Amino acid sequence: MSQRSLLLCVLALAALPGCPSSFNTGGDAEIRFDAAGLDGGRDAGMDAYMPGCGNAVIEGGEQCDDGNTADGDGCDAMCAREAYCGDLRRDEGEVCDDGNRASGDGCRSDCLSNETCGNGIVDFAAGELCDSSPGCSATCDALEGCPDGTVGAGEGCDDGNMERWDACGNDCQETVTFALEMTEFAPAAEGCDYSGDGMPDNRFSRAAGTTLNLINDFLGMGGPGLLISMLGLDDPGMVNDGSFRAAWLQGGMGAGGYTIDMGSLNPDGTPLTSLESSVTARALDGGPEDIEFPIAFLPLTLRDAYVRGTTAGTAARVASIQDGLVCGVVPLTPLTFLNESLIEGFGGGGGFMIEVDPPCDGTAESTLVDWLIGGARISIINIRATPPDVDLDGDGLETFEVATGDGCQPVVTACIDGDGTRVEGRNCYDDPRFQDGYSAALNFVGTRVDTIGTR
Repeated sequence: MSQRSLLLCVLALAALPGCPSSFNTGGDAEIRFDAAGLDGGRDAGMDAYMPGCGNAVIEGGEQCDDGNTADGDGCDAMCAREAYCGDLRRDEGEVCDDGNRASGDGCRSDCLSNETCGNGIVDFAAGELCDSSPGCSATCDALEGCPDGTVGAGEGCDDGNMERWDACGNDCQETVTFALEMTEFAPAAEGCDYSGDGMPDNRFSRAAGTTLNLINDFLGMGGPGLLISMLGLDDPGMVNDGSFRAAWLQGGMGAGGYTIDMGSLNPDGTPLTSLESSVTARALDGGPEDIEFPIAFLPLTLRDAYVRGTTAGTAARVASIQDGLVCGVVPLTPLTFLNESLIEGFGGGGGFMIEVDPPCDGTAESTLVDWLIGGARISIINIRATPPDVDLDGDGLETFEVATGDGCQPVVTACIDGDGTRVEGRNCYDDPRFQDGYSAALNFVGTRVDTIGTR
């Protein structure tokens, strides 16, 4: 990797999701940051607000804030989330609820299927190709007459093999895959509504400011290789289809088409990352789902992820996805992987100096979480103090205490959970009770491509 590539990689990681603005608290006092951040926390740019439930700003202890104090709209009068899929309670209308938004684990991400063969629902994430339909095998993973080399009734193709990722899938339907020509973090005004106030939430981009261009340059250096493929698609034109999986894959261009990286697949050939999706009048809508988004050199954990866009083409063949948007919440705890030693090691290996100030409490080295929550100045990068804005564990947003001083790196010294539980110490954010994260969004454009197998 070139020095420029390495530098951009380091800067992109160091900026996640901070932005270049000066940060100098001065003094030795501890300061407390809450969910509103330093400027009110609202993407619409409101700098002045009255604290309390109903002000459309998620604050410490609140799970949501939709700008009112009415019940029955998903966020109740006390700013607590009302019944939802993933709350570990089987509510009315749910078939199951295992406390997460993942599929393939015995309860689909929308809580509407227990992912068992014979329940009448085709669970593609669990490896099913059919379910309780004529010609479906007893194990729901094979179709009668597919493949036999002859295109039969209901088949779109039949190439005589069970390869899932060539031009004809193992369900004897044409494989519909798009190469993402452009993937970049979206402007702050674009995103999904995680607070319930009807406004898009994208704290990553709002905090990054002018650094966003640098981060997107870094992502562009990854080159082509990110694909999205539709599993179980009944409408080849992607005009109207009530249920399929949008799978995110890594791949590369070869002679005759794209090949899929085996590292993007489970041992049974199903994709590691996919979202339950639908399309209505060409409007693509998928999620929410917990996924690992394989972007450039930086696999990105996204909780409650969505995919949106507009399909284009003929009624018989979809050609592209326009105005693509992927939203999600980047959890706090996985961000601890980047610390002083790692970033300074990157600098030494790249032939340039990167130096992190010693921690203000004089103890263990700081991590990316400290830099985000307390702010940081690392070489030419200034990171503004930016606390998480999305409650992921249903107990309200967390708050943090930060030790500051002159000539040292602010660090988190205590964490207060949304339920009031206080945890002392530098590693308090590694406690499994702290599950909040940062809202984020990425734009993409997808162009239909041919696939020829795996590599």
